[in-house]
Amino acid sequence: MPLNTTRFDVLDYLKTPEDRSAFIEAAFEDGEAMIIARTMSSGAQSIGMNVVAKKAGHIC
Repeated sequence: MPLNTTRFDVLDYLKTPEDRSAFIEAAFEDGEAMIIARTMSSGAQSIGMNVVAKKAGHIC
């Protein structure tokens, strides 16, 4: 019997600053470097990479 799965994209759940904050906080509580790195990447993607780059001073 085949396993039925549902598409999951974390970006569907990171809509507000509070959502992103809780997500990142949970990653730091876990303490695993790879989880923290992927969480930070997902958080940046949820905002928009151009926005993050501008705020970091990498795009004028």
